[in-house]
Amino acid sequence: MTKLSKKHLKIIESYKQATELPCYNLAPVEGKPSETDSKMGGFPYLPKGASVPKDENGKPMVLFIQLNLEGLEPLEGYPVDFPTKGILQVFMAENSEEYPTPHKVVYYDSIGKFQPDDGSADENEWVTSAFKLKAEKAVSILPVRFMTIGDQMLSSIYKKVDVYHDMIADEINKCVPAATFAGHADTTQSADFDYMENIVLFKINSELDGRICIGDAGILVAGIPFDALEELDFDRAFVDWDCC
Repeated sequence: MTKLSKKHLKIIESYKQATELPCYNLAPVEGKPSETDSKMGGFPYLPKGASVPKDENGKPMVLFIQLNLEGLEPLEGYPVDFPTKGILQVFMAENSEEYPTPHKVVYYDSIGKFQPDDGSADENEWVTSAFKLKAEKAVSILPVRFMTIGDQMLSSIYKKVDVYHDMIADEINKCVPAATFAGHADTTQSADFDYMENIVLFKINSELDGRICIGDAGILVAGIPFDALEELDFDRAFVDWDCC
């Protein structure tokens, strides 16, 4: 069996150090999610008088992810600040596998009186059963995929194209968190996230949990332009996804 040498391991550490980016790691936790919890799927936090976003046909969208930002510690090392209060949500059209998928990113800057869960949450194609999430400060590593920025960076550090290149990439990808708020984008195919104009809000990989499957075991990324995040203008946020 082919093994990586100390030289290869040093290359991996060099790549990780060069691409480290602060983020909040999102991990599943036990327990039924409440209206205000961070969660995948389920009934969303809805302030009194608010309603679920609708698609162009007037049909209510479904909650994909909700993050309660209260108490999050600020991330150091970012050119813009992420909000650390309120609630951030991503809604998708019920037919999530339409591409591009109709979506809506919603932000409430505070948490007040809300509508109770009445059991009316619409079926979600991508989240088979709602579950809670926990957000903790972590480090995101830029994944290595074919013909992406990560692949180019690795190639600049390790100038050979051989079996070890793929093995090094595999070891790096093992360190990539499955789901984050902030941090790096990810893709199962060759498209790249435009880091010059935008910043990542969410990266959700289907590997996060057995209760989620994005398309055919793919990855979803929600992003927003730098200036829009500074202004908390989430109407300019966008969602993209791909599958293997």
